[in-house]
Amino acid sequence: SDLVIVNFVAAIRYQLKNSTCYVYSDNVQYRFKDNQGNNKIVIPDASINCRTKSRRGNTFTDAPRFVMEVLDRKSVV
Repeated sequence: SDLVIVNFVAAIRYQLKNSTCYVYSDNVQYRFKDNQGNNKIVIPDASINCRTKSRRGNTFTDAPRFVMEVLDRKSVV
């Protein structure tokens, strides 16, 4: 699954090179409120965020534009 994430991040990073968006691997987390006002934390395998000013260290204070989770084939029933 690590190879899938690395390949995805590399391919998308190239496509976003002239964009205000950036692709991140699994080293960032997102803290935000859902539509019901509940606090949420998401740590996706890969993500795309276009509001990089909301980043504090490895934490974003908004929801990502895109998230990717890679499932291990052994865990899929």
